[in-house]
Amino acid sequence: MLALLVTCAAFAPPQTSHSTPRPSVPRPPALLPRDVAVLPDGSLLVLTGEAGAVRLDAGTGARVAPFAPTLVGAVRAELDPLRSAVAIGRLDGTVTIWPLSSADGAALLDGTDPDVRARRARAAITLGTADSEGRSYPNLAWTHDGGHLVTWQRSFFHGAVTSPVQVWTRAGELLWHGPPATDVAVHPLENELALTVGGSKELRFGWPDGRGGGVERFELPGPCTTVSFHPEGSRLAVGG
Repeated sequence: MLALLVTCAAFAPPQTSHSTPRPSVPRPPALLPRDVAVLPDGSLLVLTGEAGAVRLDAGTGARVAPFAPTLVGAVRAELDPLRSAVAIGRLDGTVTIWPLSSADGAALLDGTDPDVRARRARAAITLGTADSEGRSYPNLAWTHDGGHLVTWQRSFFHGAVTSPVQVWTRAGELLWHGPPATDVAVHPLENELALTVGGSKELRFGWPDGRGGGVERFELPGPCTTVSFHPEGSRLAVGG
């Protein structure tokens, strides 16, 4: 464990006879982002508290167009590796996979176009994720090939997590309903995941086979709450 000591001392500025004009303080941005994803056209998908999901120009920050103004409460966005869909999680625990292009290759990005909204809504998939009950927010991770989406919840206040890890196919079918986890890591090159179970000494590792197996249990020396793969997938780091 790394301990960090920070000390602060009171400081009184020297008194001067000449008043110095204060620098102008920039106004806060109109949008307070909760998460950002880069879309295939290079624009930014920004999730905000009240404006739903909007698209911004990556160079200037100017608004391009709304993506989904009705997505109030959206807090997580994860673009799939194929760059053809984005998974968006909301505070109520729901997760929706939104297509970014149609079967004929047409872009489905402009939320102001009624035809785009209709085509996107027909193809969108809402997952039956576990209810967060207002105590946590959704986390999302695609597998390396974009074939599966892993969802779990993270507590706002580092409290106990009671929502399970779930693995979904791209078509929205539930492959695995796992235990509550404090953290989940998805292998960068293979269909494998690792998770720390509820702050206990238990580590789960493997890939669900659809029949309740495939994910093995390992006992750690002590309770751990975080887990992460090496970028090459050759090592796994677990911490408390």
